[in-house]
Amino acid sequence: LATEAFDGTVKLWDIETGPLLHLNSHTDQIMNISFSPDCVYITTVSYDKRVRVWDAFTGEAKWQCEGHQKCATDAKFSPDLKYITSSSWDLTIKVWDL
Repeated sequence: LATEAFDGTVKLWDIETGPLLHLNSHTDQIMNISFSPDCVYITTVSYDKRVRVWDAFTGEAKWQCEGHQKCATDAKFSPDLKYITSSSWDLTIKVWDL
């Protein structure tokens, strides 16, 4: 389970034991969190216009892109984990190579 906060942080939880990891790398409110199809990675998107990929088990930041002109609103992995698509309030959809 993953939860987002207005302060730009994400917590990954074990529903039986409580918080596992605390990710703190965005500089503004997080808009969305998405797990990869294999649940190994998560994406986060934020008002800070960034898209980030994290290892869901270690919390290690794996990838980041900056290219949207306004708030990034969503990001999804391709089924083969080679790409991420992201959308933004700048009315664009971007496809990123991982």
